[in-house]
Amino acid sequence: YCLSDDEDGESSLSPVNPKPNPDSMSSGQWEGAEIEHKQRCIDVGRILVLDDCFVSCRMLRFLLQSLGLNEVDTFSDASEALEELMRPTSVYKAMLTDYHVGETCGADLTFQLRRWEANAERTPLIIIGMTGDDKITSSNWPGANVVIHKPFNRKSLQDAFLRVVSLQSQSTPASK
Repeated sequence: YCLSDDEDGESSLSPVNPKPNPDSMSSGQWEGAEIEHKQRCIDVGRILVLDDCFVSCRMLRFLLQSLGLNEVDTFSDASEALEELMRPTSVYKAMLTDYHVGETCGADLTFQLRRWEANAERTPLIIIGMTGDDKITSSNWPGANVVIHKPFNRKSLQDAFLRVVSLQSQSTPASK
């Protein structure tokens, strides 16, 4: 699923042909359409959601599914989430986490996870942090790729994922 614009300019999800018809486009149009398609599709793999509020977990799962991200598991305990993320067989590619999960601070959580990733030589997860505290930003939440502030909507969450995916694709060598 990819994003498309409705008549009113709102973004929505719709199934699309992954590649436009090259026979009906010039090479410049083809390249532009290919770039736009890559920028607007979100494909991050399995996502772990960590929030100590059950209602927030349900809402976040719904928002992610509305973005076409259906591989979502929710956790309300930071220790359990870290244990799951650090399993040798872990399949998670992204984490969406609240800053305050019980007694756990988001900065401590991401520090532990990033240290483990480096020691285990694991590919870093996408980490999107959520907070209701306007004083918390990416600069004082080390390890988080992006911080979004509550309350946020589907578009804000979508933009956060698109920003991280775009930054990762820009920093990834073409040979990979």
